[in-house]
Amino acid sequence: MIRRILNAYSIEWTKQSRQMFTFVGPAFVVLLVLLTPLQYPLHHDAANDYGFIAYALPMSLNFFGFLMLLVYSASLVATELSTGTIRTLLVRPLRRSEFLAAKMLIGMTYALMLSFAASATVWALAFFLGDLNGIEYGGELIYSNEEMLQTFLIAMLLNLLTQFAGVAWGLLFSTLTRSAATAIGLAVGSWLLLDFLKHPLNIAPFLFSSYLEQTWTVFADRCAAFETSFFPDAYYGIAASTGAAVVCFSLALFVLARRNLGS
Repeated sequence: MIRRILNAYSIEWTKQSRQMFTFVGPAFVVLLVLLTPLQYPLHHDAANDYGFIAYALPMSLNFFGFLMLLVYSASLVATELSTGTIRTLLVRPLRRSEFLAAKMLIGMTYALMLSFAASATVWALAFFLGDLNGIEYGGELIYSNEEMLQTFLIAMLLNLLTQFAGVAWGLLFSTLTRSAATAIGLAVGSWLLLDFLKHPLNIAPFLFSSYLEQTWTVFADRCAAFETSFFPDAYYGIAASTGAAVVCFSLALFVLARRNLGS
């Protein structure tokens, strides 16, 4: 089973890597980061510029990057359904669950691409145009460069988990309709609607996308020399993201397993 999923993933990634649309999202977030110094200037002035990283990365990933992730994920299955190519794919010894798992892995790879592109760009800008000297307060070193890098990596891992939940969210809507445009509209529209209503309805702690910003709070606080911890909020984010990913993927599999692929 795992071998079939990996084979399907390899074939799917070869196909996706030949499509320009796959690289539009990473290119877009890189462009956003490159334009950020216009709003948040960088200078070689001996002051640390970790604040630039804390500003630029969430700005590029948490809304625009996540939006591109939903668009991409919502098109993964719906495109196959609309063109009928899914019937050809499933003629091979490949179960529908394995097909969907391979699509999930493709979406997760896309999330990694977005995060890596944005992270590499923001760190390169901060290193070459600014200064990364650790976090000091009153002449005392509060957080070293190694500690800030460690904090960044933890925040990135937590953020990726939330993005993976977004992939499952997009896949769910991708299986509900044969139209990629409709799937994208439903995935993005429902996310925006829930994000707007989460505080009035008091559902923010249970909504996985609420933790897109929360994962970067500790890094931003440490940039300002505050003593903060990822926990216990990280536990809630992990639970909400993992739960959403499992539920959405299971529902997507339920729908796909019962879909008539002949019409």
